[in-house]
Amino acid sequence: MYARKMSVEADNDQLLIHYFQDSLIGAASTWYIGLDSANIRTFVDLSEAFVNQYNYNVDMAPDREELQAMTQNDKESFKAYAQRWREFAAQIRPPLEEKELTKIFLKTLDQFYYENMVARTPANFADMMTMGMRLDEGVREGRLVKESIPTDSSEEKGQEVSMTKGWPQPQYQAYHPVAVVMPDANAVQNLGYQPQFQQSQQQSRQPAPQQSNPQNRAPRTQIDLIPIKYAEFSRLCLKRNWSTPRHRFRCRQGGQ
Repeated sequence: MYARKMSVEADNDQLLIHYFQDSLIGAASTWYIGLDSANIRTFVDLSEAFVNQYNYNVDMAPDREELQAMTQNDKESFKAYAQRWREFAAQIRPPLEEKELTKIFLKTLDQFYYENMVARTPANFADMMTMGMRLDEGVREGRLVKESIPTDSSEEKGQEVSMTKGWPQPQYQAYHPVAVVMPDANAVQNLGYQPQFQQSQQQSRQPAPQQSNPQNRAPRTQIDLIPIKYAEFSRLCLKRNWSTPRHRFRCRQGGQ
């Protein structure tokens, strides 16, 4: 812009260099003051130095992904958002075609505008802008209702469950039922454990079988505890083929 305004003085390098600082502000003005005058002899030298200093702005130019990520603010009208979006889209290079422009803009709208526009397929961006302004007018007059986006129901349920009674819920671990075949005494001794049998604190619920003489009844059977953990004992049974895994429904049918 400075070069175009000073085109009548294109041959006067000293004048162009001297007044160029008036078009700069902030960091650019500080950069200009720090230049070495020995390296700036003509206005072309100054132009090349300026372009090399601020060429990074070309790499920071907006692209289609940034355009698609734009959204309308809560208190922003449709007209203000459309104008802001269109100004940003004009900076993209190469320029977007009208069909692609309307398609991308439609996808950035919220559910209310999208549902009212997608079936009508506006021909161009101007038609979309007019349609959006009419929708805003209908909302202001009370003829249309613009509902807010509902929150995720799964998150709400998760919060309700976590606040129930204020107590942590018990955690249950899945298990696989097995049909256990008890080994004989010799097999238990082969496991390499020295059993220290203890009497159980609970008695069997099944009464002892009746003898021929009712006066000589056998005492109730005391169940001795095994000398290893049940989880380890289960693995040993599976390893030695003393037990076979079964499905849950088969175990229930078999009464096990």
